[in-house]
Amino acid sequence: MLPVERRREFHSHLPQFNSAMANDEYARGFRSKGRRIGFSVMLRPLRSIFYSILCRMEATQAVLPIFRAISALALSVCLNSCCVAAIIMSARGIPLNRLALTRMEAVPLFLAYFLVLCRVVERSWISHGRLAQLREEFSNLPVVQKRRHALLFWSYVVLSVLSPPLVGLGLHALS
Repeated sequence: MLPVERRREFHSHLPQFNSAMANDEYARGFRSKGRRIGFSVMLRPLRSIFYSILCRMEATQAVLPIFRAISALALSVCLNSCCVAAIIMSARGIPLNRLALTRMEAVPLFLAYFLVLCRVVERSWISHGRLAQLREEFSNLPVVQKRRHALLFWSYVVLSVLSPPLVGLGLHALS
């Protein structure tokens, strides 16, 4: 076994890995058809909504604010994706009752989707010091951007609450 100094010297030509490098790689995104798609840019509105929920949970001194913020975001994304799926299915002419699931089938499916979303949010925005980066990113915003983020948050909340009944009524009226 080499002494510590000798090992450091031996590996000095290799790039050192740290969490900041991993976050930079994540922020750069992946290539798709020759163009870069920055996932941090695509998910920035959801990051802003998550941060707003987290700040509101912490302001009310709620128990487990991070878990509750993750759960609230994942639940709203689940319900909104169900609405989008219903709209796409009706636009393509697929009857919604064709995919009617019993309660025994729907609950595990919804729970699995919910847990996967919770895990993705936790690994993407919380773990490995990313929560501190998220706080730093959104705490130093100018007033105009803070207002824009507040408008985005409240419009997302209102649309998330109103979209399931409106989509249901609209699809019922069309059929």
